[in-house]
Amino acid sequence: MKKMLIRSALLALLLAIGFSIVRLIARERDSWTEVVPGEGGAAEIEYHYSQRRYFGHPHVIGFGGGDEKFDLRIKHGGKTYRWQGAAIPVVLRHHGDQLFMVGFDRESSPKGCVFRLYRSDADRNFTEIDRAEFPKDLAIQNLWLDSNGEQALNPMDASNRHFCSSLTARLWQYLELGIQYWEEKPAKPDFLIRYRDSYLKSVVFGTTKMPGAVVGGSSPEFRRVH
Repeated sequence: MKKMLIRSALLALLLAIGFSIVRLIARERDSWTEVVPGEGGAAEIEYHYSQRRYFGHPHVIGFGGGDEKFDLRIKHGGKTYRWQGAAIPVVLRHHGDQLFMVGFDRESSPKGCVFRLYRSDADRNFTEIDRAEFPKDLAIQNLWLDSNGEQALNPMDASNRHFCSSLTARLWQYLELGIQYWEEKPAKPDFLIRYRDSYLKSVVFGTTKMPGAVVGGSSPEFRRVH
């Protein structure tokens, strides 16, 4: 009897360990392509995304998910750029002979969600940069927008509470004041007006829509970051 109990306990332990390993290595994957218009010419973005597989039901009981990873190939101006990371790309814009990108990172910081800023380099990869190095007139979300996000940006009305809490408004706070997203401080209308009038006088306000060409399935829920 004692041996049977020991064997049962060992079997249960092995099953638990095996299931944990499967949970850690099993990943959900998706790929799609998006074309982003811009003053420097359109950019074609090829996305490859994965995250840990989710088990269970979100409204009952479940576990897994997270550990998001992106692998982007960006074709622009006859060149192909590459970026890999955990942040959700929310801005991609052209300035001079370089591309600038903003990532919304929900994974890396123990404090919460943060903005990460990138600039293309001579090797056609992207290097993370400080907020002082990011052109402030480029800070308008043009990726990963749902219909609510588009409405908040058209026009950029500082009296609109949806715009005040949008990723674009929060990004302006970070670039100008150093306030990260996790600090949960909605932008004040007077600040947004000052930022807009100081840096965006010559900007044509326009945004892209949600990705139209999706390979391997419909648009997953993680694209909606608002």
